[in-house]
Amino acid sequence: MLTRFLKIFCLCSSLLFSNADHLVFNRITIQPTEAELVSIYNPTLETIDLSDYYITDATRTTEGEYYYNINTGADYWSGQYNDFIARFPEDQMVEPNETLILSLHNHEIFSDYYGYSADLALFEDMRNAFEGVTTISFSNAFVNQDMLDDDIEMLMIFKWDGVSDLVQDVDYFIWGSTDEAIDKTGVANYLDDTPIEGQFPHYSHGQDSTYVRVTNNIEGNETQLGGNGITGHDETSENFPNSWNVILSPEIIYGCNNIAACNYDSGATFNDGSCWFANEGCDCSDPQDSISDCAGVCNGSATEDCAGICQGASVLDVCGICDGPGAIYDCGCLDIDIPGSGNPFEDCVDLTIKQVYNQYESNICNNDLSDQGIFISTIGLIIDYEDVTSSNGPRVITIEDPDGYQLDVTIWDWDPTLADNGYHPDISNLIDPYNPTQYYVIVEGLLGSYNCNFQLDASDEGYGGVNINGTITYFDQINTSGDYQSDDSIVKAGIDAAPYPFVPSSGERIDFNYSFPDGARVIIRVFDLSGRFITSLVDSYFGSSGTVYMQEDGSDWDGRNHLGQIVSPGTYLIHIEAMNFQTGVTTFDIAPVVVGVSP
Repeated sequence: MLTRFLKIFCLCSSLLFSNADHLVFNRITIQPTEAELVSIYNPTLETIDLSDYYITDATRTTEGEYYYNINTGADYWSGQYNDFIARFPEDQMVEPNETLILSLHNHEIFSDYYGYSADLALFEDMRNAFEGVTTISFSNAFVNQDMLDDDIEMLMIFKWDGVSDLVQDVDYFIWGSTDEAIDKTGVANYLDDTPIEGQFPHYSHGQDSTYVRVTNNIEGNETQLGGNGITGHDETSENFPNSWNVILSPEIIYGCNNIAACNYDSGATFNDGSCWFANEGCDCSDPQDSISDCAGVCNGSATEDCAGICQGASVLDVCGICDGPGAIYDCGCLDIDIPGSGNPFEDCVDLTIKQVYNQYESNICNNDLSDQGIFISTIGLIIDYEDVTSSNGPRVITIEDPDGYQLDVTIWDWDPTLADNGYHPDISNLIDPYNPTQYYVIVEGLLGSYNCNFQLDASDEGYGGVNINGTITYFDQINTSGDYQSDDSIVKAGIDAAPYPFVPSSGERIDFNYSFPDGARVIIRVFDLSGRFITSLVDSYFGSSGTVYMQEDGSDWDGRNHLGQIVSPGTYLIHIEAMNFQTGVTTFDIAPVVVGVSP
């Protein structure tokens, strides 16, 4: 019935669950979608008939819809396409010390992913809660949908004979948070459950992982008496971070599973991002990452200079200018010297944005302002970029000065997202939406107005054929979201925290840095040692691999939870998860930090 892994798992389970007296979950997989499964173990000495057993994830607390209302025939499930309340097949048995595997899709999807068969499939074998009423999604058309939420969800096995006023909890599991937690305290005919604020959800596992029970005391410190469980337990009292663990899914064999790759591994079941391909002019017999030089020789030493000449002598200076002067001036990359007492925000440019408003405010609604030939330079922080060329408009960079005055910089005939724009400096990294660093720039162009908003045209040739030769030049940068540094050698998540305690109550903060591979959604959260969620620090997508250094106020952690409260002294875990949306590869890392108290 089961594969080698499940036979081994059941053998271990017979040791782990020898003292149990009811069915229990012993493995749950919530992602990726096609891997979703629930494993149910019978630790008793009796064969258990599942005919009156149900499984559900369909609580909707905001609408008062709970599985234990099933005896009323109303408000017993959420009615959502990605939820279910399902009854096990008639006369379905689980023998002593046996495990039943339930796929949350169909048999084909399960076997394609795992390489073995499930005992039951939600959309093919399980029954609706009531005959003639669909309670497994909306229909079989949704068989490919994500049935378990990857972030926050609950699962419950319960028993109901179809007549009684009570349902009996059998086993329960929650992850992510307590938003979907169960508490029947105060519900007629039921005993008190553990208050929601006292329940302990597990954190969400990644694409290559699974939940398994790991303790000899199968349900940890779960309350054994006075509960709503089938044997009197309070199933909502289990401390899941203590009685469960997250492990790498045993079915996964990491490696390169792309047959076209130089390092293809026919035994790999999960692509770990290690695939590599020969670059043009090279083949798989050459070392990985070999490239041809500008003369076409694989691993040759000939290089092309910034002027595009193979083996040429031209070089870029620090401002990105080929054969440029090679110096950073008082005004960023502009060769302007200002007095030591000068204000670069005023002395580096003709007018600040605020001065533009003060001097030309009477012309702000004059759409012919550009005809007056007012060529100026100004300075501001890039706060937005929009490309409206698809509507026959320009590319627009919005800048802002320290006083909050804003100005739209328009570009009609060159693309600032590209590195090579002739004489224009490369500013592509300055407007990259995935780069958390913010940049000040100096802009030279033709002042105009459109729809009662000032614009500064930095095109080569402006609207109507006006010769402008505008420029946008780097001036300075601020790193409120951390200092991002690109590094294409990084292939997995990593996090490091400063190795010393800090005291948030004294205003201290903890510095840390984190790394991630290409195309990754990066989530950084803080947990206490019991696995309880404290706060989120980062949730961002990065197109390119690199490292972000969180070492400035506003980017490092201030020792507060998600409610803004200073956390208690103790050890906490900063957890990073980096998931590639295209490959599904997820990598993790954890760094401990210590919160201290003032002496």
